[in-house]
Amino acid sequence: MQAEEIRQYWENRNREQFARIKAMGPSPGKEEVWEKIQAKKEQLGLILFKQKGEHHVEQL
Repeated sequence: MQAEEIRQYWENRNREQFARIKAMGPSPGKEEVWEKIQAKKEQLGLILFKQKGEHHVEQL
């Protein structure tokens, strides 16, 4: 059961870390590049759906 507990710990930790990163958005001065990357992800079908100011990306 120890392996399952470790896996669960890292899943939760990563979920929290990804949420913090997502809330940060692009760095100052990099908004234009960030938008271009998001547009390319959308073109490639990596963005599942968009909400205002948010992009939800499927992990490969």
